Amino acid sequence: MVINRLHYNDGKTHHISSDIAFEIGEYPTSIIRRIKDCHVEIDLTDYDTIFRVVINVKSNVVVGCAYTLEDVDYVVKTNDEIDFTDEEIDEDDGTLVQIDSTIIDLKPFIY
Repeated sequence: MVINRLHYNDGKTHHISSDIAFEIGEYPTSIIRRIKDCHVEIDLTDYDTIFRVVINVKSNVVVGCAYTLEDVDYVVKTNDEIDFTDEEIDEDDGTLVQIDSTIIDLKPFIY
């Protein structure tokens, strides 16, 4: 899921709801054998120098049981808040992601 920050730079929070498909090879198949479906709810807010992305994910996956090694259906839910900036970061404290473009690929953050 690729977004352009310039489309959301009006100071308002914008909501995106979408289903995302993951292909085999985009995730470690030793842990997750298959991602059946993935639904994301995303809120985007531009605070001048900070672009905040709040991601809520609900996904139905197939994982291998550690005991029987059989396939097991599992629901994964995550909530993340990521702050992006195009300004130089002096110290990386893990709270900001520096970007060099207005185009942001969110798929690695969703996975």
